Amino acid sequence: MSMPTKNRAIETLVKDLGLTTAAITAKGWPVELVDSGNGRIVFSFKCDPQEFSRLESEYWAGELSLSARDLLANHRQLKNRLYAVKRPG
Repeated sequence: MSMPTKNRAIETLVKDLGLTTAAITAKGWPVELVDSGNGRIVFSFKCDPQEFSRLESEYWAGELSLSARDLLANHRQLKNRLYAVKRPG
């Protein structure tokens, strides 16, 4: 009988739009847009930090292989969400 594993999901904050798009495309993790307080938006994932670290390393090393169509569709969708955020002033 196997013991249930603990869900190690914690909040991970990301500032980079490209990395966020790649994470959504590769893993399908839901993302929230969070106001960082200085007029900028950061992206928040609830995921395993080790899994995110591996994905981030592959992304920055250029070793992450993703469908171009899916990547661009997710990028467009994410940008639309960014532009829809109401900003004061």
